[in-house]
Amino acid sequence: MSATDTAKLRPLTRVFQWNGLEIPDPNPRLKPEEAVKLLSPVYPELNNASLEGPSFRGDREVYTRLGTKG
Repeated sequence: MSATDTAKLRPLTRVFQWNGLEIPDPNPRLKPEEAVKLLSPVYPELNNASLEGPSFRGDREVYTRLGTKG
C-alpha cells in the first residue's frame, strides 16, 4: 500500500481561543488579524488583543489571545 492510499488530506479548521472560549473562524479566507477585527464588535476585548499561534491540535489551527498590544 502506498502513502497516497493511506494519507488523506483534511482541511484545518481555524479557531480563536481565550478565557475558556473557543470562537469559530468567521471567514477562513481572511488573515487571522482580519478575522479578529471582524469578531471585535461581538467580542470587544479583541480590539486590543495580540495573537499567538497558530498551534495545531488535531484538525484545528488554534490562535490564542494574549494580553493587550502595547
